[in-house]
Amino acid sequence: MCLSVWLVVGVVYGVYSELPTWAEPGKDSMEETCCFGLSTAQGLVEFECESSASKQKWVDDVQNLLRQVALQDQVGNKLGPLKLG
Repeated sequence: MCLSVWLVVGVVYGVYSELPTWAEPGKDSMEETCCFGLSTAQGLVEFECESSASKQKWVDDVQNLLRQVALQDQVGNKLGPLKLG
């Protein structure tokens, strides 16, 4: 599993694949962390993954979901005022 903590995030505005590295207590400071962030109404929520491949999969999937929502909004807005019958 990629995420170290599951959170209810709410509305997600964007995803950040590159976050500043930070030294976790008890870890070697040279050890790279595989983190990404979600931009939400509550602020930036950071997640740590087991590997860079896992992180990239999560980032790609979240970006895909955001694109789907944006496309749905565009299609819905264009069809909204259309009255049939």
